[in-house]
Amino acid sequence: MTWPQRHSEGARRPMSYASVAPATGTIAVGLTAVVLAVRDDEPVVAVLADAGETRPRQALPGGLFRAGEHDSLDAGLAAAVARQTGLELRQTRQIAAASTRASGDGPVASVVLSISYLALIGPEQATQRGVVVWRSWYHYFPWEDWRHGRPACLKQEIEPALNAWAGAEPACVSEHPGRAQRLRLCFGCDGAAWDEEKVVERYELCARPA
Repeated sequence: MTWPQRHSEGARRPMSYASVAPATGTIAVGLTAVVLAVRDDEPVVAVLADAGETRPRQALPGGLFRAGEHDSLDAGLAAAVARQTGLELRQTRQIAAASTRASGDGPVASVVLSISYLALIGPEQATQRGVVVWRSWYHYFPWEDWRHGRPACLKQEIEPALNAWAGAEPACVSEHPGRAQRLRLCFGCDGAAWDEEKVVERYELCARPA
């Protein structure tokens, strides 16, 4: 399914650490923070903007874990974010982990373990500083913004693409639930109710439709 680009891929993807993995046969741990705040009744997320590029690339703050400097992953993350942004993270929660094979020609490939955390901070910290830019959460997930009714992008772009994907479901493949039912459950299609709690399910369906 060709998915309409309604969100910025640069900020929703953790920073790539594959090029800085240590020696062959070892594991590097990359830490990424999704720092959220509420400012003027608007949910915002902290991103790093590289103003030196023609089209600024936005990435989430974070860095590599250095076992010799910090006793825990949380402490390493807090230090990396403070160094990059000046933000103080008090409480974090791990939300995702993934591993990738680092580039190299050795007999045993190096592995990069990327761990993402969610951090909530007070609005007093959500100010413009250095390379930190605060973008609306709905800039990346416009279909979740129901403050003024059903988002127009659902009817104009997302639902047509989803319906086409559901209609192309192979007859010989038995999915439980099927594609049409998944659309009803996740996106409230065909008169079904919109479930505000299915944010993750909607994102997974958009990112990796099965």
